[in-house]
Parts: sequence; structure tokens; C-alpha cells
Amino acid sequence: MMDKKRLVSYFKSERFIAFSLFLLLFAVAALYIFQPVLSWGVVTVSPDAPKVFSGFNLVHYLEALLGGSLDFQPGQLREFFFHPLVWQELQYAVPCLMAAIGLAFYLRTQGVGRTAAYGGGLFFAFCGYSFTLVNAGHRGYFSILAYFLFTFWLMDRCFVKRRWLHFALLGAFAMWAEMQQPDIWMLFFALLVFYGIWRLLRLWLAERNVSFLWKLCPRFLVTAAVMLLVGSSAIRAALTETLAGRKAQIEASASVPTTDGNDAEQKAAEAHRQWIFTTNWSMPPEDFCEMLVPGIFGDDSGRPPYPYWGRLGRVEDSQFVKGRTRPNFRQHTLYIGLTAVLFALFGIFSACRRCRSDQELPPGEAPRPNYADVPFWALTAVLCAVFAMGRYTPVYKLVYQLPFVDYLRAPVKFYHLVELAVACLAGFGLQAFLDESGAGRRGRRAWTFVCLGATIALFIGLRVCTAKWENFAGHIELLGLRGFGKTLAGYMQTNLKQAMLLAAALTGAFAFAGFYKKAGKRTLVTLATLLIVLGVCDMARVCRRFIVPVDVTAYNTTNPLIEKLSELTGNRAALIANYATHPQGPQFWLNDVMARYGYESALPYDRRSEWLPLYLEYGARPISYLQKSGAQFTLLTREKVAEFDASGILEPVMDMTIDGNGIHRCEPNQDSIALCRIKLHSDPPMLLAERTRPQSLSTKGVAELAEDGLVRTQDRFEPGLVAFVDGKPAELVEAAGKRVAVRVPKGKHTVEVRHVYSMRGIWGVLCFLALTIWTFIDHLLCRKALS
Repeated sequence: MMDKKRLVSYFKSERFIAFSLFLLLFAVAALYIFQPVLSWGVVTVSPDAPKVFSGFNLVHYLEALLGGSLDFQPGQLREFFFHPLVWQELQYAVPCLMAAIGLAFYLRTQGVGRTAAYGGGLFFAFCGYSFTLVNAGHRGYFSILAYFLFTFWLMDRCFVKRRWLHFALLGAFAMWAEMQQPDIWMLFFALLVFYGIWRLLRLWLAERNVSFLWKLCPRFLVTAAVMLLVGSSAIRAALTETLAGRKAQIEASASVPTTDGNDAEQKAAEAHRQWIFTTNWSMPPEDFCEMLVPGIFGDDSGRPPYPYWGRLGRVEDSQFVKGRTRPNFRQHTLYIGLTAVLFALFGIFSACRRCRSDQELPPGEAPRPNYADVPFWALTAVLCAVFAMGRYTPVYKLVYQLPFVDYLRAPVKFYHLVELAVACLAGFGLQAFLDESGAGRRGRRAWTFVCLGATIALFIGLRVCTAKWENFAGHIELLGLRGFGKTLAGYMQTNLKQAMLLAAALTGAFAFAGFYKKAGKRTLVTLATLLIVLGVCDMARVCRRFIVPVDVTAYNTTNPLIEKLSELTGNRAALIANYATHPQGPQFWLNDVMARYGYESALPYDRRSEWLPLYLEYGARPISYLQKSGAQFTLLTREKVAEFDASGILEPVMDMTIDGNGIHRCEPNQDSIALCRIKLHSDPPMLLAERTRPQSLSTKGVAELAEDGLVRTQDRFEPGLVAFVDGKPAELVEAAGKRVAVRVPKGKHTVEVRHVYSMRGIWGVLCFLALTIWTFIDHLLCRKALS
């Protein structure tokens, strides 16, 4: 049992107090940001993330895992706890917290104190471009954050401690980050590789020989082996499905039509099409102003009262026509934080003035920051900022030649690495601010004038904006944002004024810390903590602008349509041909609501739909399409029902109206939507399955055919599926809509489709368990050795 005195001393220790304040500040900022959507059934606007949930969808997850089509990731364990609506905000906040802790861990290895390390972590957690991707619903990026920031800490441990556990954990954390967004993961992984090369260079400069290569480098084979065990399916999917999907997007968004000319013209047109696709989201040089001033060009595109009016997300200049072409498209801000940027520059300034390592310290002296990594992060920030400009700089032509970069689509994604580099440098800058020595005081004095210069520059910018107010408003109106010119011009002034006041506060803080001779350790720590709080509050204020509430209560509760479908199908899954609504219209949520209960729409609503090939072939002949798709029900407006009734294939079973508050049953009228049963045999016939999702891991039913043929199920055709007819293996083929079809002989037979056990899907789970046990035992052994 822990001694009472030791327990009290722990709660009074700097370690506990610093971490507690870090958690408290993060929690307060996150609660402030998400406050508009904390109510049950209210979520933020996030087009790429679901707003309708199937509750505990564990069976679907287990099917994919056992079948080897999904790699295990620790974050998937959340499926076992709480309703998905509980995770709506946590799925963004928790990864940001983990990223902040991971970055703090790395900074601690570089001799940075706890206050500065946690400050750097917080600055990264609320960086604008990263955090405001909540507004787009890019959950894959947040999955990367939850794991990848720990890899830089682990890479340092691999070089310093050279323990096998760290090499294994490095591979696991790197691959756990890859699961959902491989293009951004590729950028982070490339940065990690370059950081490893940088550390090798540092090691060579320190030892002046290459003996460390055969002592250290072979251990990275453990890292590679763990990466393969943890993410084999993800690697395969990234190299096949993701690249194929990108190629399809390029073809679909082609701005240059395919020509019938010679091969040279064809190749030139294809190359130009891919270049346009790859550089569509290039960061204009003027948008770097938003690193320091949030919302100077508005917030996200198309959302009043401050829509974005800059050039990011605009078509190439030769195709843009003011007032006619869509002016842009972005869903985030590029604000890194004025406080973080000034501290990052101060970190570079301090590193240039004095570069000391821990090895030079006298015995017993507290560790000083090791500035050896500052050049790496400074170079990363500069290069990635240039790469983020994409087609606005000739340098990107060189980057474009690298493997897979031509599939990246958005050069602005390099800006994520700029944010990471700035946060790391800000941690070094905060530590330099806490330096009590004479050199530290002189550095703070010198930096006072830099902050003063930033304040004056912002003041001049404010005066220019005020003087040219009408010109800015007129320019914005001409871009096609009529009615927003004056509002956005005034918004620019407001943001400049707030940035100027923040720069003035930083000037005062540096002046007090530099010129007040009695400023000791406690004073400096208190002042640094206040500046971190000020910076985090400023960034949280900007992030909250991108939280837009959407009430989804009606979408996550049962309704008359689902009740009727359950009654008609015996609570079995079914295909619905929904001709009545469109996902981009006011009833955008209907297809998601139906899919929640196993009623999928058999009509394509985007170019990537599994039903698109069939629709292109039979879409002009609705009856043939319904027969080939195997849909059992359809949703039609009453006007359309009359057209289909001429064929006698429909049986209306219920009428309803649909609005933002849900689905309401009604009597048939000209404005109602009818649910109709399709009295038509599908081709091939559909298996009447006993499966009641999500309570079974297999589809099983009885099929009776007059002759040998195919029987279709509603399972998606994917790896890890096998079929049995009367308990004997049967052939599986792909039917329309990427559905499973089983070859069945004539007569009455029992047909079953199920996932099979695959070690590929289990390796990740076994690796996670092994690493967890290994880490726990290693921790106990280390504690025992220290005691």
C-alpha cells in the first residue's frame, strides 16, 4: 500500500499539477467549442460523417474483422461502449487530446519542461486546419492524430534507449494511424522517415563513425514486421482500392475531355486532367495571412454570415469567371494561432543564439532544452508551407513527380505538417521563455521588439483595411458573393483588431519577463501558463465558429416507415428503390435511416455507388432495373405511382410525408410519398433469408429453383465470404450492386453465406494483446529495477 506521505507529495508534485492543469484546460476549451452540440440528438454539420447510427453495430465489425477485410485498431473498441451519439463529439476531442499528449511526450525527450511541453501539445490540439476538419466530418484524420504523434516520441526512444519494445510499438502506432485516410497518413509517415534519417545524421555527427548502423538499423526490422502484422489489409486496400478510387475521381472530374487524336495528345490531355485534379486545393500565397489572423477571408464556403471568399478550392484561374463560376470551396480555417507562431519563431531565435545539449550539463543541474531538432522542424515548416501552395509555386512540379503524390488531390494537406512543426517549435520557444539565465532574459528583451513589430504591422493592416473598406466590399461582391461584401469587409477589420490586441498582450508579457529584473522561476512559469491559456482560448474561439448544430433526434428514433417495413419483411433486411427523395435535398437523412435497420436503397446517388453500373445500363427502363437490382420495395411520389401502376407491378402499402422533423403517416394525396411492394420476381431470384441483422454472423435461407441457376443474397461481395448449399461448399459469384450470388442446383435447398475465419484479420488483435502485455510487464520490471 502506498505510503500516505508519498501520496500527498505526489499530489503536490509539479508532475501531477502540470498534467492536471493541462487536462483541465483542454477539457474547458473542448467543452466551450462543442457546447452548441452537447445536447443528446444534436450534432455538428459534418457532411462526410454519419448522423444516423445503427446503435451497437458490433456484428458488422466482427464480420469484417473475422473475414480479414478489416484491420484491428484500438480505437474500434469504442464500438463496445455507449451509443454512437455519445461519441459524436468525443470522436474528435479524444484524438486531439491524445495528439497533445503524444507531442508533449516527444518534447519532454528533448529536455523541454512540462509546462512548455504541454503548451506545445495544446497549441497543436486546437490548430485551425486540423481541428476544424470537424466541420467536414473527416474522422479518418482524427484517427491519425490519436496514434501518429506518439511515433516521434517512440522514434526518439528507439535511438536513445534502443529497446526492442520501442521498435515494436513504433510499428504498431504507425499502422494504427493508417486505417481510414491513407493519403494524409502517407505525408505523416514520410515525415517520420525523414525524422529517422535526421536522427541518424545527428548520431553520425556525434560519434563520427558508422558503427551504430549495424547496431541500430537492424532493429527496425521489428518495426517493419509489426507494421505488416497490424496493417496488412490496410496496406493492400491503400494500394488497390484507394488508388482505384482516386483514378475514378480523376475521370469523373475531368476538365479536359478524352480526345480521338493521336497518343501524344491523349497522354497530354490525361496528364493535364490529373494535374488539375491533384492541385485543385492549392493554398494561395495570400492565405498565409490567416496563419496569424483568423477569418481574414471569411470562414467556410457558402455559410452565412461570413462565407469564405479567398481562392482556396477554386478552379484554375483560366476557367474562373467572376460572378459565374463557383468562387471556392473549403470547410475549415488555416489559423495556427498568433501565440503559437510567435513562440515558434522565438524557439528558432533562441536555438540560433545558443544550442546546448543535455550531455554538457554539470552533474545535478536540471536539464535544459536540446535544440538539436529545431533545424529539422524549422525546415519542415518552410518546405511544407511551400508544398502546400501547390500550383501557385513551380516547386510543386518536382513534388508531383514523387510516387503516389499525383493521387494526393489537395496540396493544402501539407499544411498539417506545418501545424505540427509550428507546435513543436512553440514548445521549444516556451521553454526558452522560461529560461532564468541572463541569456534567457536578453532573449526575451530582444523578442519584445519583434512582438511590438507584429503589433504595429497588424495596426497598419487594420488602417489599410479601414481606408480601403469599400474596395474590399466591391471585390467580394464581384466574386459572386452578392449581399456579403460589406459584412465580410467589416469581419476582416474585426479579426485584424482582435489579432492586434493579442499581439499587444504578447508584447507586454515579453517586456515584463525581459525587463523586470526580479522575474524568477515562479513568475516566469505563471506568466507562461497565462500565455498558454490566452493562446488556447484564442484558438478555441476560432474553432467554435465551425460548430454548426443539426438536430438529429428524429433520424435516430423509430418511425412509421421502419415499423411498416419491419412488419412486411418479418424484421428481415430488404432492398428499397428510393425514387422519392435525394440525399442532397431536405430529406438527406432518409436513406441513412433506412440503412440503419438494414433497408438499403438500391439506387445510386454518387459516382462511386455500387449500383451505378446497373443503373447506367437499365436506368431508362425502371421495371427492368427493379428486376435486375432485386429491390423488394420502392418509394415513389403519388404522381410516379400512377406511371408504374400501368405495369401492375406495385402494391401501395402506406403513404407518408417527410420533413425535417421526421416521417408522418397520412392518407394518400398528391403530395404524399408512397411505400409500395414490388410484385415482380428478381433476376436472379432473391434468397428469403432468415437473417435478422445484427444478431447473426451468417445469412441462411431456403431456395427452390425449377432449374440450375443463381440465388442472390443481400450480403456485399467481399473477401472472407463462403457459401454452402445443403452444408456443402458452393460457388460464389458477384451479382449486381456488388451483391453475393450463389450457384444452386434445381430443387429445394438450404443456402448459407457466412464469413470465414482468417488469421489476417486476427493478427492485429493478437499483436495488440501481445504489445499490451509486453508493455505492462516491461513497466513492472522497470519499476522493480528502479526501486
